[in-house]
Amino acid sequence: MIPARLSAGGESAVIVDGVPMGGIQPGREITVPTLRGMVYTVAVWSQAEAGTTVAQYRLGTGTMINISAPTGSGYRQCAASFTPLSDSTITLKITNTGTSGATIHEGPPRGDFYASAGTPCRVAVQDPQRVLQMLLDNNSRSDYEVTLMEVGRPNI
Repeated sequence: MIPARLSAGGESAVIVDGVPMGGIQPGREITVPTLRGMVYTVAVWSQAEAGTTVAQYRLGTGTMINISAPTGSGYRQCAASFTPLSDSTITLKITNTGTSGATIHEGPPRGDFYASAGTPCRVAVQDPQRVLQMLLDNNSRSDYEVTLMEVGRPNI
């Protein structure tokens, strides 16, 4: 549910599910909407020492809850799951350097990483509208605008 451009940053490389990605700068916050009664998981990848707080999350305007690095060595996923009692938002805040691969998805922890995976909605793609057309040296170039309209969640 996090846009792919926010899943990683530009700092030194962090190995996310076997792939090097840029680290997310500490202090970055990402907020997305949530629906009541659905299970959500927030996760980041880090090689921090076990027990180190690598990120925090907050439901709505509640207090921040720590996400700590699990036992083990090397880069591993640090995750927390929750079920909101009302429609709200979740804010993920990065608190440790060397953290990347941020995800928020609907469902339990997966242990893998796919940028922007798990978005809990279906969309209808409306007909594209031509918004710009240029003629350059006998070649035409067009630019289109496409509207995605949310039409429901999967299986509903």
